[in-house]
Amino acid sequence: MDIVILLVSALMLAHFSRPADSRSHHLALLSLFGIGYFLLWPYLQFYLKLTGADPSNNQLIYASLIAGIVLISLLPQVRNIKREFAYVLVVVFFATTGSGFIFDREIKNNLSEWVGFFSTATAKADVNENWKWYRDDIAGVTFQIPDYWAEQKHSSGLTYFTFNKESNKIAELRLHCFHNTELSVAEIVFNVEFSNTSQGLTTKAECSRSISYECLVKTLSSDNKTPEKWRWLKMERNMQQNVQIDFLFFTDDKSVKREAKKIINSAKLLKIQDELSSCISTIDWI
Repeated sequence: MDIVILLVSALMLAHFSRPADSRSHHLALLSLFGIGYFLLWPYLQFYLKLTGADPSNNQLIYASLIAGIVLISLLPQVRNIKREFAYVLVVVFFATTGSGFIFDREIKNNLSEWVGFFSTATAKADVNENWKWYRDDIAGVTFQIPDYWAEQKHSSGLTYFTFNKESNKIAELRLHCFHNTELSVAEIVFNVEFSNTSQGLTTKAECSRSISYECLVKTLSSDNKTPEKWRWLKMERNMQQNVQIDFLFFTDDKSVKREAKKIINSAKLLKIQDELSSCISTIDWI
């Protein structure tokens, strides 16, 4: 619908305006509308989502953006624009929108930092207990885990750990990686929130930044029929190496959740030797 409004506005403006050099004016017009739709509007939408703005106001804001571009297009400097300056606007359109596509992740992560989506990372307490170290060279991560968490191997090749008491499964840890993602950190969190909302689940996210980005996204159920799920994400700023550890809690055992926090605190990224593309997709769990 947004693109329809844009095209109708641009065509009407081009039809009813009668500049001396219609070709140059039309080039300038299309460039301005293109910058507004392909560059300004996507990041404005992202900003509004970061700030928690009411989505019902998006169409009003979009209409205001279009109105602003129309007013600029009607300025004498644009109506009577010389051909060489119209070509400059075309170059600016391709350069800015192209840069937006190429650096989309980086722009959105920087915008997320600017609006305060991430808190400053605090110092983590060391794990003082005599836990074993687990190392995964495909994901590029190592962490400490108690001996009584049994290491298992999924049919897809992914490693996971289970914690049982008297033959009852108390918790499960699943290790994933999603290297070379095209999504920003906030978009990943928003996707989890959207999925949870559609299932009637509550999401609580805590994100921080230091030399890398970290998020702990908790999925909670009000009816206690769905296991509580924690999704811990650690992502390098260059977004090439990304690790995800999921915890499933089948009981409300507080001590197990404290252990999960300690496992997270002990996690460290490793330098990956193999190609990043060797990471197995998390869809294989399904």
